Amino acid sequence: MARRVIDRVELGVWMVLLDLLVWGLFIAFCVLMVYDARDVGFYDARGILSLLSQSHWHLARDVALVTGCGVYIFIRQFRSALYLLRRIL
Repeated sequence: MARRVIDRVELGVWMVLLDLLVWGLFIAFCVLMVYDARDVGFYDARGILSLLSQSHWHLARDVALVTGCGVYIFIRQFRSALYLLRRIL
């Protein structure tokens, strides 16, 4: 069975779609992180420990995903800038 080769244009399209997906996840989990941080403060002030622990886990999940998406975006931005500098210079 022959392997299908992906050309540059198709790879570029897939990378743009992946970038849009990562940006969407980044924005969605930033919003969720704000809500979960609010819940942590609310349950901490009320002293409801069972819901406080669950809210901390939700906040940790959001922080981990936002960090991962941020690292991906950071790397892609500087790789693109380096690529443009190489093309210009």
